[in-house]
Amino acid sequence: GTHCPNAAFVADCAFNGVIAALRPAPFPGPLEEGCRRFCEKLDIHGVYHFDFLFVESEDRHYFLEMNGRLGGTTAKVFRLGYDEPGFVPGAYGTGRRPISRPVPNRQVASYQATAKFLLSSLRGQLTMFDYPNLGFWRLAIKLLPAVLSARSEVWDWRYPRTSIAYAIQQVLRL
Repeated sequence: GTHCPNAAFVADCAFNGVIAALRPAPFPGPLEEGCRRFCEKLDIHGVYHFDFLFVESEDRHYFLEMNGRLGGTTAKVFRLGYDEPGFVPGAYGTGRRPISRPVPNRQVASYQATAKFLLSSLRGQLTMFDYPNLGFWRLAIKLLPAVLSARSEVWDWRYPRTSIAYAIQQVLRL
């Protein structure tokens, strides 16, 4: 098989270990090259994610983990033009490889994760692992453009009864 095209994304909002909002970002050359060599050395094929922590004050990336699977960000990066599921057949030597075209300067968000994040912020229940902790109103303003342009990953107008039942279930879990 072949290796999938690389793309970089920045998490603008994370809550309970879920990326609620993200956007495309430049992929620093040395970091991209290191990821490529890692995968070649271990003969890794398929769809995978490298997670890094970027420390702005040091201008340095720290490796956190590698996930050898489609992840929780798949629907979000797909909306940005990165066809992660479409890369799977080509990675194993079958089918054509889709072309990846991330859209610059656009943020996407998950309605559900963003709503839970904002509600926890309003209640003062964010933890040190939730990012960013700006206070409810500043956070709501920061996430508003992404939420307004987001498409639901759960709601489907073709099945309103199921969608409403699921929404009620999620609210009751809060």
